[in-house]
Amino acid sequence: MTGCLDCGKPISAGAKRCKRHANALRNGSPEMRENSSKRMRARQAAGMPRNNAAISSALKAFYADPAEREKMVERGRKAVTEWTPEMKARRGRATAEGHRRRQEQRLAWCPLDRRDELAKLCRRYGAEEGRRIMREDLAAKERKRLAGMTSHEIAMERLAKGSKLVTVHPMRKADAAFTLGGVASGTL
Repeated sequence: MTGCLDCGKPISAGAKRCKRHANALRNGSPEMRENSSKRMRARQAAGMPRNNAAISSALKAFYADPAEREKMVERGRKAVTEWTPEMKARRGRATAEGHRRRQEQRLAWCPLDRRDELAKLCRRYGAEEGRRIMREDLAAKERKRLAGMTSHEIAMERLAKGSKLVTVHPMRKADAAFTLGGVASGTL
C-alpha cells in the first residue's frame, strides 16, 4: 500500500495519486487538457482511417433523405408507445435479477455477512488488493477456528456438509506366515 503524493490517502500499489488529485492534476492546466484532446483526436482518427470518411458520407446521405428520416421517426414513436410501464418494470426486474445472480456467482467465495466489508476494501484499495485482503482474513479465521477443534470434530463437520468418509486401511508388512488375504498359514 502506498499513499497519495498530495493527501496521503491509501491507494493501490503502482499509483501515485488518488483519483481526485490525479484528475485535478490532469485537468488543471490548459496545456495538459489541450495535449490530451490532441492525443484523443489522433487516436480516434487512427482507428479506421480509410473507413471514417466513407461511413461519415454514407450516414450524412442517409439522414439527408426525408423518407428515411420519417421511417426512423416512426420506428421510434412505435417503440415508445409499445413499451408499457408493465413491460419496463418486468424488464427492470429481470435485469436486476440477472445482476444479482451474476454477483452471487462471482462472490460465492465470500460469506454474505462480509460482502459490505469486501466492497469497502475494494473501493479503498482497488478490487484485486481488496479481494486479497479479504481472502487472507477469511483463511486466517478458518485456521483459527480449526485450531480449536479436534480431528473428530473436523471430520464430523465435513460429514455434515456432505463429504464422504474414506477409510484408510493400514499397510501390512510382508510376512511369510500369512497368506495374501491375511490368514495365518500355520506352517511357520
